[in-house]
Amino acid sequence: MSLNEVSSLAGADHNARSQNRIEAELVADLITAAVEAGLSAEEVGVVTPFRGHARILKSCLQDKLGIFGSKLVVTDTVERMQGQEREMIIVSFCSSDPQYISAIAEFFFQAERLNVAITRPQTKLVIVGPEIPEGMLQQVDDLRVRKNIEDYKSLVRHCYKAEVD
Repeated sequence: MSLNEVSSLAGADHNARSQNRIEAELVADLITAAVEAGLSAEEVGVVTPFRGHARILKSCLQDKLGIFGSKLVVTDTVERMQGQEREMIIVSFCSSDPQYISAIAEFFFQAERLNVAITRPQTKLVIVGPEIPEGMLQQVDDLRVRKNIEDYKSLVRHCYKAEVD
């Protein structure tokens, strides 16, 4: 699966807020592929900002890996993953509704939360998240939040430039 395929699949639900079944199914497919390639399910973790989305992710994983396999994959919020590491971490941002993201921007783009999420993997980091519309920065008054959004956008740009195997 190429980066562009992943990008278009993840963006298919433009109204997702704190739960996103399409993104959860994509993440479950990525984990299934990793496990089939030889990675132990115990070495995979999924980080998401929302508990409701974590529940949907667990359900999708159960459909793909069965009850036992799905329980081996740690799927939780950023706060609950703090201090844990896994060989592969998938960060599933879930939200794709620009108005909702703008309304919760301070929470969604908090630098400490992003730092915890992207520093959990030992080897492989996969980020599944929204593209930020051009006008979003102008809707945010808080300079700290604006910087956090810019940092997120910079991370996304870096991911697109990275070599994909």
